[in-house]
Amino acid sequence: MAGIFLNIFGTVVLAAALWLATRWLYGYCRMVYYIGRIPRPTPNGHWFWGHIFELPPCEATLIKMSAHHRSTGHALTATWVGPFISIVGITHPEPLKQLLKEPKAWNYHLLLPWLGDGLLVSNGPKWARNRRLLTPAFHYEILKPYIDVYNSCSEVLLNKWSVLAKNNESIMAFENVSLLTLDVVLQCAFSFKSDCQNTGTRSPYIQSVYDLSEWVVQRMMFIPYQSNLVFHLSPDGKKFRKACKLVHDHSEKVINERKKALAALASWGSKESEGTLVASKKTQGKYLDFLDILLTAVGLGKDLHSNPHNTLEQRRENICC
Repeated sequence: MAGIFLNIFGTVVLAAALWLATRWLYGYCRMVYYIGRIPRPTPNGHWFWGHIFELPPCEATLIKMSAHHRSTGHALTATWVGPFISIVGITHPEPLKQLLKEPKAWNYHLLLPWLGDGLLVSNGPKWARNRRLLTPAFHYEILKPYIDVYNSCSEVLLNKWSVLAKNNESIMAFENVSLLTLDVVLQCAFSFKSDCQNTGTRSPYIQSVYDLSEWVVQRMMFIPYQSNLVFHLSPDGKKFRKACKLVHDHSEKVINERKKALAALASWGSKESEGTLVASKKTQGKYLDFLDILLTAVGLGKDLHSNPHNTLEQRRENICC
């Protein structure tokens, strides 16, 4: 009796395994067929490894890939990272428009430990809810004061380049513009003046942001690291988690400090609190940043934060998106 049961069980398991393998093989062959019709940016790819040896696992790889995609003159180009993964580059707005209507790609899950399931990573109803929450941040009157932030941050960059030019020193444009972008984002999102353009990566927070970006790209380009288990057990995975904790702790500290400041400016829970916040900001000559808008929504009991089960981590996800 036991032998019959084992035979039936083994047959069911084998049939299920064959069905899953057949389904995967069909999907893989279908992907290879369609992506095979897309031009490659370089003709030197290996039949099995693809272009993986031409693309070292670092952030500079993205710049190299982008340059290759643009140089072909095609609207779409496909770069193979190993035998199973292809990165499709888009250089025309029409296919990009169609792509943005689709769910996020598989590699977005690599950002989850860092950014959480916020606007950048989420899909479907959650994405729509998060986007609706941030809609007030894109009002013209809200965006206008950001021009002062752009100008002040650009002034810092130009002053730094002026000093280098006087001393006939070379300029690392990519690094400097990256720091400029980070400076603008931190001030517009958090009203946080990090002075990162002058301190560079000497700040632990800024260094952690750079390291996290590097590790995400490394996971995309290094096949073993695409496994959550392998990356978690690796030395890089340990450093990644440590950097995530530092960035998250900093974000939570900023959120808590701003909540206390907003509580002093306005009475939470009243309909007039949002107007009080805006008026107070204008009186102080400041602008309403993303963090203000999200925390004001919390105070009014709106949308995402009207759910009492939502945590500080979920608020951080939407602020860090």
